[in-house]
Order: sequence, then C-alpha cells, then structure tokens
Amino acid sequence: MRHRLIPAALAAGASLTLLAGTAMAATPTWTVVPSVNPSATTLNAVFARTATDAWAVGQFPGAGDDAGSQIFAERWNGTQWQQTPTTNIVRQDERLLGVSASGPNDAWAVGNGFNNVHDTSATVANQPVIEHWNGTAWSIVTSPAGLISVDRISAASATDIWASGQAPLQTIGGVPVPVAKTLRWNGTAWSVMAGPTASDPSTAVTGLSALPSGEAWATGATFSTASATAFIAHHTP
Repeated sequence: MRHRLIPAALAAGASLTLLAGTAMAATPTWTVVPSVNPSATTLNAVFARTATDAWAVGQFPGAGDDAGSQIFAERWNGTQWQQTPTTNIVRQDERLLGVSASGPNDAWAVGNGFNNVHDTSATVANQPVIEHWNGTAWSIVTSPAGLISVDRISAASATDIWASGQAPLQTIGGVPVPVAKTLRWNGTAWSVMAGPTASDPSTAVTGLSALPSGEAWATGATFSTASATAFIAHHTP
C-alpha cells in the first residue's frame, strides 16, 4: 500500500510544480520595444487605439543650423514601430506633447513651438502646434487665436476631438499664473470652449479624456497667490 502511494504523491507534486511554473510564466512584465527614433529623440506621449495601432510623439534635433528641434511621430503596427514624416516649420523649435486617434485614418497630435536662436521674431515665439493624420500624411491644422501651447488631446470620434492648452500667462497679485483654454473640434474647425473651472485665468489642465457620448473629464489645478488646489471636472452633453 505504501509503495502505491509514492507514485501518486510524485504525480501530485509534479502537477503542483507544473501549475506553479505556469503561474510564474504568466506574470505580466514590461518589455522595452525597439523603436525607430532618430538620435537624441525625446518621446513625450503615447496613445494605443488597439493592440495593432498605437502612436508615440515627441521631438528630435533637426539637421542643420536652421532646422531647430523637429516634431516626431511613430506608429506601432502590432509588430514594430515605424516613423511617419511630419510637417515642420523651418527656423523654429517644435515639440509634440499629446496624441490621440479615433480611427486608423484619423489621428491628432498637439504641442508647441518656440523661436530658436536664429530667429527672434515675436511672431513665431510660443506658437501652438496642432497636426492631423488622414491615413496618408500629417498636416498642420490652424489653431484658435490667443494660444501659446496645446498640451493635451483626446479623440472621442472623428467629429468630436477635445484638447486643452494655454494662453499667455497673467499676473495675479504679482504672481504669473497659467491661463487654461479648452478646445473642441467639430469635424470642420476648432473652437474655444468655457474652461473646466470658473477661474480660467488661474487654471492649469493636466489631464483630459473624452467619450463618444459627449462627456469629458479634466484634471488640473487652480492657483491663488497663496496656494494651488487640485480639481477633477466632468463635462456632460
């Protein structure tokens, strides 16, 4: 009887070992995935629409004295990252800070541009950058007036895109404070909306997420001369 129990015990032990090994193998881990970044590229944002369609954006040093920092975008096809050529402005430093997509042929990226050392013209200093991918190429889309940057973007659908940015700083009580602006795309043009709080002249939006239902969420902070207060705001249709 005792000899019959030994094989059974060994079999049970092997089963436990196999199960333990399976559980250990299934433990989620991070893996660094090779990308096609040019030298010294900085990546600032990533958005995954599906397991086989993702975007990453940022900037890299352009070649030549007049190139400045150039905006950069690459796309994941489920197997590898591939760079997609972007539209850049000569003699200006640019960067992309946010990216989102509603479909394979509808992606948006936002950021800002600064005059570089070769051009001190005020007309190119602190300009917002909005670019659109139509399935073939990136193109610059005109931004609403009065902005110096667009930092966040969220695509609810091809005709409902939300973004947040900044207007020039204002001084309150002798302290420079950010001026948040909320934007919305209707499929044809961008428009400036009322901000997520009642105090836009002293507000910064740090996060934005929109839904196909017309709802949107925003996070950030409002500022006074003495302190900053975090907020979460909900927009309903």
